[in-house]
Formats: sequence, C-alpha cells, structure tokens
Amino acid sequence: MGPYRVLVFVFLAALLELTVGTHFRGGIITWRALNTTPSGTHAQILIHQRYSWRRSYWSSMCTTTTITNQQIIGSPTGTLDCNVGSCGSFTSLSADVICTDYSTLIDCSSGEVYDTLTLPLSSTFVVGFYGGNWLALAIGGNSYWQVTGKIDLTVRPDGLINTSPVTTTLPVIYRTVGVQHIHIIPMSDADSTDTLRCRWSTDNTPTSNTNGYDECASVCDPSLPPGYTLFPDNCTLVFTISSVGGYYAVALQIEDFYASTSTTPMSSVPIQFMFYGIAAPSGCSTAPSIIGVRPNLGVNGMLMNRPSRNGTYVYFNDVTLNNTVVLKYDCGWSPNVIYSGSTMVIYAPFAWVPGHNYFVTFDSG
Repeated sequence: MGPYRVLVFVFLAALLELTVGTHFRGGIITWRALNTTPSGTHAQILIHQRYSWRRSYWSSMCTTTTITNQQIIGSPTGTLDCNVGSCGSFTSLSADVICTDYSTLIDCSSGEVYDTLTLPLSSTFVVGFYGGNWLALAIGGNSYWQVTGKIDLTVRPDGLINTSPVTTTLPVIYRTVGVQHIHIIPMSDADSTDTLRCRWSTDNTPTSNTNGYDECASVCDPSLPPGYTLFPDNCTLVFTISSVGGYYAVALQIEDFYASTSTTPMSSVPIQFMFYGIAAPSGCSTAPSIIGVRPNLGVNGMLMNRPSRNGTYVYFNDVTLNNTVVLKYDCGWSPNVIYSGSTMVIYAPFAWVPGHNYFVTFDSG
C-alpha cells in the first residue's frame, strides 16, 4: 500500500500545482502619505495595490454586476507582506482587490484596493506580494510571481514625506510579431521636481538590487526575445516579439530620485504586465498616416505636472442620469491619472452603460 499512497500523493500535488498555477496576470503597488508634512513620529500611509487575474479561474467571476457592487475578485489571493526593513511595524495587508474591469476576449479581470497604515517615520519597508503562478509564457513564467516595492519614510531634504511615483497599464497589450515596437510605460510623481527612472526588476542575485529582495520571481529579465532595449529616463521599451499566440511578461521598477545626480531611490514601484503576439494583418499595404492639421500639442508640447494641491478632481458625468457623477479621481495623487511629458492619461474603468451619454469636467488648480 505504501508505494500506491506515494504515487497518489505525487499525482494530486501535481494536479494542485496545475490548478492554481496559471491565474496571475501582473500588478502594481504604489503609496503616498495622507499628509506629506511630518508631524510627530508617525505618518498615515495610503497603500494602493492593483492586480490582474485569469477571469475564468474564480467561481465568483468578475462581471458588470460585481463591478457595480464593488465585489472582490476571488479570495483569498494572498497578502502584501514586509520582507526587508522595519517589518515589525508593518501589518500585512490582504491582496484581495475589488473588481474594476474585465475582458472576456483575453479572459482577464483586474481590480484594486486601498489600505491605510500608520507607520513610523525614518523607516523603510520593502513590501511584496508572492504566490503561484503566472501562466505559461513564451519566455519564463508558469511559476511563482513576486511583486516588490519600497516605502521609505525618511524625511526628504526639502522637509517633506516622499510620495511614490505612479503608473498604469493594461494587463495584456497586443503587438504584431516580427515588427519592432516602441512602448512607453507612463510614470509620474506628485513630487514634480523628482527625477524618475525605470529599470528591469531582478531577483537580487548575483547582483543586489536597490530593494535587497527578489522583485520578479519567474518573470525576471530577460523576459523578451534578445535585441530589446530599455531607456530608463523615459521608461521607453524597444522590442520585437516572435511567437504568435505567445505571452511575454514585462517586470519593471519605477523609482524616484531627489536629484538627477542621486543614486539611491526614495521609493520603488513595481509594474508587471504582458505583451501578446499576434500575426500581421493581411491585405493592408498602406501604412497609417496623419492627415489634416495637427493640434498645437503636436508641434510644441508643454510638459505637464500634477496640480499643486490635492482635491483637484476630474469628473465623469452621466447625462442620461441627470448629469450624475459616476466616477471621479483626484488629479493630485490618484494613480489612475498619469502625467507623462505633454500627455495626460486617465485610466477610467467603469461599467459604462450602452446608450448613455457621458461628459468630463475638471476642477481648476
């Protein structure tokens, strides 16, 4: 009986690994102080987590109804834990996120959650979300995920508490195979004078990274075919993918520096997402071109920064519901509002109703 028990156990373990092994699709972790002016020995820190999952994995599938009811995507998905630093002062947070958007085409759902912790000043916390597994990728994957960020509450030289950079992305981005692509990862910071750079996430071996911890598990660099280039100063990725139907994971860290000459970042924000390879369309011999008069922005774009104060909102209003505000974001800090060069990107996941009319308004500031 002994050998049979061993065989059954091994089979069930392999089946369990296969069952739980392909549902993670990437994520982002950012943070900010509710009040950037130090007062006392502690500060309230708002931590934002956003993760994407295989939609069909969960029995309580993400739908328009679950978005409206602000229901979570599956549970439990794991916890955000402190791995390096003053971890005795950090309370682990649930990584369960409230559903915000989904796609039946790519079998993916995404969500986010905000938590507030009171943490001691002059402390550093390297936090991470770990589990298994990524889906099978063209390169890497099909194993554990690790999303790692750094919260540093050392008071800045200007006397303020730092605010991390923010970024956003779709979980899966379609790209034609065999063609060189240029992809810009948006990054912005409420501390408008900071220098932002991005880099590949690493597993902290053999060379240590700035977080002193694994940042990417099974999707560490290189996660794209050879020949790719990452430009850190504007987080621009130049690459080519080769496999139709293949998924390619990208794991990056966006970091802020007090000055352009600084070598140690004040925070580290992870962003992980995927490219999906599609075949080149047939019957299209004419490349796209811009026609007509280009807007002024296309000639002499003006750099944009976040508003100088919080409470500066963008509103999405439903005309059909008597101009009801159905969605709003604080442009001073919300990670859904990205400023990149002369471009402002607003990521607005919502259960938009077919047939309704919407308009957008902004506060001044």
